[in-house]
Amino acid sequence: MAAPTPTSGGSTLRLPETLIIDLAPGIAARPRLGVDVAAYLPGLQVTRLDHLGCLPKREPSSTTSDESEATSVNSHCFNGESNFAPTSPPPTLTMTSLLGDGASSDCYASTSLSHALAVKVCVPQLVEEHVHYGEDCLCPPNKQFPPSIKWTIQTREAMVHEAHIYAQCERAGLQGVVVPRHYGLYSGTAETARGQVEVLVSVLQDAGPSLGGVGTDASFKDRRAIRDLYTSLHAANIVHSDLHMRHIHRPASAGGDFPSGFCIIDFDNSFFERESEGTKERDRERARVAEMLKLPLPSPVSKGKNGWRSS
Repeated sequence: MAAPTPTSGGSTLRLPETLIIDLAPGIAARPRLGVDVAAYLPGLQVTRLDHLGCLPKREPSSTTSDESEATSVNSHCFNGESNFAPTSPPPTLTMTSLLGDGASSDCYASTSLSHALAVKVCVPQLVEEHVHYGEDCLCPPNKQFPPSIKWTIQTREAMVHEAHIYAQCERAGLQGVVVPRHYGLYSGTAETARGQVEVLVSVLQDAGPSLGGVGTDASFKDRRAIRDLYTSLHAANIVHSDLHMRHIHRPASAGGDFPSGFCIIDFDNSFFERESEGTKERDRERARVAEMLKLPLPSPVSKGKNGWRSS
């Protein structure tokens, strides 16, 4: 089956350089990281981060190249003029409900800019003061930790890195086809009881509900369609590296986007495998995708006249 055909079309939404973040009345605000977001998010002004100069994150076993040029994270999602006329204050992005939460960020829904958006919010300084262990437990650093401690979350690096992955997906024509459209990574400074902290805001196309509770109960046709999404990522030299059904979503009708009916999210652990490094990591992930979806192992990824294919 052919993988989804990449598109060169762009989104009609182009956000301005500066936004105001707001919360709708009564929105659930989690104090998970020790600070209630409702206390500092309303009215926060954030500015789009450009040319962050961070190279793609590599696996420890990967060969480091001599790349030294700064990479633009947001230029891919801001081509041409903004849809919004210059205003003072800037347009407001109002978050209306909590879509989900992770170890280092919360994701909120927003329709305030006439588009269905998913807005990821994280406060790197507060997360880095905690230690992540087990699957989803955060504990303050003054606690006595059990031997199951795994790692300290590098939150800012992960948010910036994910923006790089979305930029690569845009260059490969995969935004709006395999992954949600990414409209920009923003940064602002909030005043909290602990002093000034940076708040990172990543604005994405709403990916719809997760298939996390569906698993292999999805139809054979749907599971093949999902496998083809990963084939397209691998053709763009991207290894997702965090395979779970909860990272596969079923978007609502989005003006012709997502022809397969599905998309993949969550790229903070993903990495690039250059052509010079072969396809070992992508081949390994292909096998894991087939196992996750209870499908036969596909043949190696190849490119034909009708696009990238797997059997």
